[in-house]
Amino acid sequence: MKKLFLLSPISLVFALVMLVSCNNSAPKSDGAVDTGLDIEISELVDEINANCPKIQSESLEMVGAELTDAGVTINFNINDAYADIDAFNENKQIIKNSMKQTFAALDDESINLMFKLLEQEEKELKIVFTGMSSKKSTSIELSAEDISDLVNSDEEYNPHKLLEEQVQIINAQCPQNLEEGLTMTHATYENDNFVYYYDADEDLLSLEKIQQNYMTIKSNIIDELNSCIETERLIKTLKDADATLIYKYIGNTSKETCTIKIHHSEL
Repeated sequence: MKKLFLLSPISLVFALVMLVSCNNSAPKSDGAVDTGLDIEISELVDEINANCPKIQSESLEMVGAELTDAGVTINFNINDAYADIDAFNENKQIIKNSMKQTFAALDDESINLMFKLLEQEEKELKIVFTGMSSKKSTSIELSAEDISDLVNSDEEYNPHKLLEEQVQIINAQCPQNLEEGLTMTHATYENDNFVYYYDADEDLLSLEKIQQNYMTIKSNIIDELNSCIETERLIKTLKDADATLIYKYIGNTSKETCTIKIHHSEL
C-alpha cells in the first residue's frame, strides 16, 4: 500500500516554537554577580548556538542565533518540500499571529524568560527561514511592542483561532503534491473538524483499496503523527480544541470519496 500521508506545512509553525523552547533554557546560576540583562540575553544566544546546527527532522533544522542591536535573530533551514517560501512571504501576518498564539500557549519557562529579557531591553525577536534547496528566505519579526504584548497580555489562548489561521497558511501553499498520484488541494476547519482534502489520481491510487485498508492506513497516520516533533504542538492544539482530524481523499475522475477520521483522543 502506498504511503498516503505526508506532514503538511502547518507543522512548521508548531515545530518552530518547540525547537526554540527545547534549545533555550534559563542561564545557570553560578553565584556570580548579575552584570546586566544584555549579558543574560547573550547567554541565551550562546546556549542556542552551542546546540547548533541541530537537525531536528526531515523538514526543519535550527542553524543558530545571533545577538544584534535590534534584538535576537534565530535562523532555520526548512525543507522546500514541506513549505513554500513565497507563500510564507505573502502571508507573514497570519504566520506571525500563529507564532504569537503558540508562544503564548506554551507557557514555557525558558521562552518566558527570553521574552521578559527582550521586553525589558525593548528588543525584537526575528525568525529567519531559508529553503534548503531553493535558498529563498523569509523572516518573521516580533517587534518590541509585540514582545511586550506577549509578556503582559491577559488574552486567553484560543485553539480554535489558531487552527483557523493554520488553514489559511496551508491553503496559501496549495495545491501541494505529496507523492505520485496524491495532491493536497486545501484544508478547512469547521464545526471542530480539521480537514485535509486530497485529490487522488485513480490511475495510480485505488479509493476502494484505501477503504479496504482503512484501519491499517489510519493506524499508520496516527503512528506518524505521534512520532514527529512537527506535529507535537498540532496534536496539543487539536486536543485543546476538542477537534477531530480528518483526511478526505477524492477520486479525480469518479469524484468518489474516502474519509479517515481521527479523534484527538486517539492521538
